[in-house]
Amino acid sequence: MSLISGKRRKASWAALVAVALGCTFQSAQASIPPTYNILIVGASAEARARSAALSAFMVSHEAYFDRPLELSRSSLQSCVEAGPYASCVAERLDKDAPNAGAPVVIWVEEQGAKLVWNCVGRAGEATAKIAVDIDPAIALFGDRESQSRELRKAVSCIKHAAITP
Repeated sequence: MSLISGKRRKASWAALVAVALGCTFQSAQASIPPTYNILIVGASAEARARSAALSAFMVSHEAYFDRPLELSRSSLQSCVEAGPYASCVAERLDKDAPNAGAPVVIWVEEQGAKLVWNCVGRAGEATAKIAVDIDPAIALFGDRESQSRELRKAVSCIKHAAITP
């Protein structure tokens, strides 16, 4: 009887340690922000600058890490002119940035005071429908609830575009 209870204690202790380590590992894993390779493009220099400020704000608040995408804006200009935009960007990413971990190209347009982000990654057309309108003034200076709503839209756009096919 004591041999069986000793085995049970060891098994219980091993299970407890495994659960504790698993929880610690998952907690540590969840606390590390993902890293994306982001390139912001668009016709308006002001829209690009406002988007870059918004991205820098999110990086400074550890929503994600940004490792710049080694790709020129001009290399994507033909994608805008020729279309279909998302497929062209995905092909360009595979050809010109094959070693980028989680590349995301944000095509930004102005719509009044808002910015419209169309985020595209390696999945191309699968992410082409991901477009969000963001009010950068609210995202940067709004009250806690409305600021959070705007920032979640921006992060969601980036996150979903970074998903690989």
